[in-house]
Amino acid sequence: LRILRVREDDELLDALLLLRSYMRHGDLVVLVGAERLFSSLYDVFNRYFLPMEHSDGRKEYYALLGIGSHSEYVPVHRDFRAVVVVSSSRRLDLPLPFLSRFSKFRLSVHGVLESVARESGDLLLL
Repeated sequence: LRILRVREDDELLDALLLLRSYMRHGDLVVLVGAERLFSSLYDVFNRYFLPMEHSDGRKEYYALLGIGSHSEYVPVHRDFRAVVVVSSSRRLDLPLPFLSRFSKFRLSVHGVLESVARESGDLLLL
């Protein structure tokens, strides 16, 4: 599990380079505050992959990753998954076609703690 948090504009390139590595290795990535990355990831989120078969029979998948005016095909491991965390107030600013690519769940601190308490059998007073 990798958590990728983007706070400043100067962190965008570093975040995209890390994300490229996570995609290649099949990590589960949680994107927090990463709205500025989304336009670089449309092919990944659309699951538009370019399959490439190697001479040894291995099949790899590539997706276009855009970085500013530059874009390149990067390998995407079959096990790569992304969880996008967006506050409910910021959700309204995202384009509907973007939102339609994801399953949506509403999380709250209270709901998570309640669920943990239920699973562990502990009494939790809030």
